[in-house]
Amino acid sequence: MLTKDALLIIDNTLQEKTIPESKIDFLRSIRDLLRTKSAPYIAVHGPCPDGTVTGALLLDIFPRAAILPLDYWFINHPQLRSIANSLEWLAVGDLKPLNPSYTKQLYVDHHRTSISQLFNAHEVYFNSKGASASAVLFDATRSLFQYAPQLEELVDLTRITDTGNHPGLPPLDPPCGVESCSHDELVWLFEDANSSCVTAFEILDLIEGFRRKGVSHLNSPSIQSRIKILRKNRKIAWEAGQKNVKPADFVVVIAKDLQFDSRSLLLSALQKANIGGVSIIEEQSRKCRLSFRIRKDVQKSNKEWEKYRIDLLATSLNGGGHMAAAGAKADSVELAKEKILAWAKSLNMSVSVADLRHA
Repeated sequence: MLTKDALLIIDNTLQEKTIPESKIDFLRSIRDLLRTKSAPYIAVHGPCPDGTVTGALLLDIFPRAAILPLDYWFINHPQLRSIANSLEWLAVGDLKPLNPSYTKQLYVDHHRTSISQLFNAHEVYFNSKGASASAVLFDATRSLFQYAPQLEELVDLTRITDTGNHPGLPPLDPPCGVESCSHDELVWLFEDANSSCVTAFEILDLIEGFRRKGVSHLNSPSIQSRIKILRKNRKIAWEAGQKNVKPADFVVVIAKDLQFDSRSLLLSALQKANIGGVSIIEEQSRKCRLSFRIRKDVQKSNKEWEKYRIDLLATSLNGGGHMAAAGAKADSVELAKEKILAWAKSLNMSVSVADLRHA
């Protein structure tokens, strides 16, 4: 696919309004990147802590390449996925295999849902038991490439964030500078710097900044400002979850796109769950996106927790991910809820549903 064809598809998608309002700025920024950056291209997952660090590592290997951060809503979109599956990628990281008919130079991933797919690349680094894609790549190639020394600390942070082993609850207070952070605070600063990205350019700033400065890039005024706004919105979402979600084995919380910080809403709801939960975010088109989680303490204390594998449930809803953290899409809230309730019933789990769309 030529760049001009990709730009036409993006323009048509924006005109047809077939993406959530919250994703419009991101898609526009991908269009601007394609206009200003030339091949070869590297695709990484973004905004995602593991994706940004994987991108920084790949830029150390391929310094002349251009990074295109893509999220799963993009590569699963009926029109946009043709871009992801037609561009001739130099490398792909922390994403399912793209454009399997084209032989890439390098592919790296760790998601279980990629196991059965075709890895068409000269160099493949895949480990479904790896903590993160960046950890898989770094551990396998650190003796082959002269990575910038500050990248190792970032890779180690992804071993925490990408396995969901964040320390404590997400912070609600304004961020501090890196120098005055404890290690636990640094983990959340790193996570929130990624979660607060709205455009592809903000993700690229993280990738390039991490590569040059390591974690000290988190002191950037623009990043600190984004995190401050994110945590303010997180507090609103957290309070909504605590107020409206009732205790159960598995909790379902439903909201509209842009109504709350959806990740914080889910984390708040999980405090009322014995096993896990899901956020269902309804978009303008009435379709919805889902984010599933199994509680960390369940993973550590329940030897049979794998029977709750939410990656399989997500796969049945055109999604995927990890056994304890996954995402999906559905044509309607009711369809998604029906499937989730049937799954929970098959596992004898109690379920509570909090619909906040009209709150």
